[in-house]
Amino acid sequence: MPRLSEKINKIVKENIPDVEFAFKPINQLKEVLFSKTKSKIPQEQRSGVVYKIPCKNCEGVYIGQTSKKLETRTAQHKRDFNNRSLQPNRTAMTKHCVDKNHEFDFDNVQLLDSEQNTRKRVLLESTYIIAHSPNSVNIKSDSDNISKQFTPAISTYVNISKKSPIKNKSKNSSNQFL
Repeated sequence: MPRLSEKINKIVKENIPDVEFAFKPINQLKEVLFSKTKSKIPQEQRSGVVYKIPCKNCEGVYIGQTSKKLETRTAQHKRDFNNRSLQPNRTAMTKHCVDKNHEFDFDNVQLLDSEQNTRKRVLLESTYIIAHSPNSVNIKSDSDNISKQFTPAISTYVNISKKSPIKNKSKNSSNQFL
């Protein structure tokens, strides 16, 4: 920012002489030549995601991951919910619904993370299940592949992420867990 950047630079240099600032021009040539015409993919159309579905009746949340489009997986969850009397223990979500007579809020599905690599996505799902404990309704085996020693670090990461929701992350975003 013109003038403000120079003032901050001057104050810092007076107090910490070893610090050097690098300034970036506001208008870069690539921004002038290339427009951002690519539209964002709507959340429900995205695939390779980790997501959260809240319970309408309590603080419970279901954490899931899918390689399919999010809307396809959500529709499968709705079918499971509608058939819960036929197969009450089909999924952790239907078990929660049957045991507690609750209902999940399929209109408020939240995208937590995006990862195309299946192993990394499953690991991300596990970390979010741990981070959302004790509110997670997922079965314990969904997060058994992560040592309990990592729980504090995982909880800290997800709490930081909640302050800044994950929208469109880079392809290598989940590498921080590996």
